[in-house]
Amino acid sequence: MKSIVYVLTLFIMVSCINQRHDEQSIKIENNYIDLPFDECVDSFYVRKLISNNPLTELYLTQVVDDQLFIISEDDRIIYYLKNDSVVSKLDAFGRGRGEYFSISGFAYSKEDSILYIGSAGSNKILSYKVPSFSFISSIDCDLELSTMTFWAGKIIAICHTSSIESPRLNGIYEIDVKTGDYKKILDVDYLSAVNMGLNNISFSDSELLISVPGFDNIIYKVTNGGLVPTNEFHYGEMNLDRSFFNVDETNSKEYADKMVELSEKEYCLGGSYPITYDSNNCSFWRCVNIDNEYVYLYTILHNELSSSYKLYIPGFSEPVIPFCVNNRWYMSIIEGPVESVVDDESILEGIGLDVIKTLKEQTFDNPILLYYKIKETI
Repeated sequence: MKSIVYVLTLFIMVSCINQRHDEQSIKIENNYIDLPFDECVDSFYVRKLISNNPLTELYLTQVVDDQLFIISEDDRIIYYLKNDSVVSKLDAFGRGRGEYFSISGFAYSKEDSILYIGSAGSNKILSYKVPSFSFISSIDCDLELSTMTFWAGKIIAICHTSSIESPRLNGIYEIDVKTGDYKKILDVDYLSAVNMGLNNISFSDSELLISVPGFDNIIYKVTNGGLVPTNEFHYGEMNLDRSFFNVDETNSKEYADKMVELSEKEYCLGGSYPITYDSNNCSFWRCVNIDNEYVYLYTILHNELSSSYKLYIPGFSEPVIPFCVNNRWYMSIIEGPVESVVDDESILEGIGLDVIKTLKEQTFDNPILLYYKIKETI
C-alpha cells in the first residue's frame, strides 16, 4: 500500500519538546475520536475510473477542474482523465529525447494544455501537449525537484539538496517555464523539504495553499508577492526537537547521526491537504504511530482549539484517506477486489454500500473514485 503509506507516512511518530514555540502557534491535542464517514461527510459521490484496460497501481493525483492527472506507483506513467475517464497516458520512460528515467514531479497549465514533468536525476523540465502527450520541449533547471504544481503562469516547486556534494537548495521556488530561471520564495529546512509532497498542496476557493512541516507547522497562501502564513500549529509532546531541523545535510556524520536518532523516535510532523477558513480555523490530515500501527487522523483547528478524528467506513478493512483536495472536495482512490477492501459486508450502509456497489461493477479490478466534502464543524 505504497499509495497510502507514502502519501501520509512522512507525518508520523514522539519526542518531548521544551523549546518555545511561536506565540501564534496552536498546540494540537493528542486525543482523537473514532467517527464514521456518514456522520461527518456533508456531501459525497462515487465514480468508476473508466478505462478500456487494466491500470497499474495508482499513487498521487492532481486535479484541475474536471481534469485529473494520476501517476503510477513506479513514477513512470501519468494517466490523464477527464470526467473520471482515462483519455490518454504519458509513458515516455527512457533516456532519449523527450523521455525521462523517473518522474520527480508534474504540473499542468490548463491555459495552454501543457503538462510539465520534472525528470529525476537529469535537472530538466520536460513539457508535453495534453491530451496527445506529444513532446514539446526540454529546459534545463539546476533544482532538485521533488514536488510541483502550476500557479499564475509559473511552476511552484518544492526542492531539496540532492546529495552531500550538491549545493543546499532547500525551499519553495517559482520557476519560469520558458527559461528555467527560478526564484526562491521560501527557505525551508532540509528535513522539512524532504518530508513534503503533493499532499502538502491544496487548491481552495481559487487559492493555492502549501503546508510546510517544521518545529512549528505553517500553512501558507501563495500570492503574487510570495507566501503569506495563514495558520500555525505544533504537536506538543509529539513534536520533534528544534535541533532536528538544524541538521546540516552536507555534513555526512552529523546527518547520519540525526537520521539514526530520528528512526528511533515517534513523532508527528506536518499536515496534509490543508483547508483554511480564516486565521483561526483550518483543517488538515495527519498520521501518528500508535502501538506500531499507523492511524490517519482528520484534525480541525477552531478558535485555537483542536479536535482530531479517526474517520472510518464501518465494515472496511483499510482507512479511507484522501489523495488530493480541490475546492474543499477530497478525492480518495479505492482499489479492489472487494474482498481486499471489506472485512464485514453485512454491516455496510450509506457511503460504504455505494462504494462497494460501484467497486463490484468496475471492470479489470480497476479503482473507483470517492469524492466527499467534510462538514466544517463536526
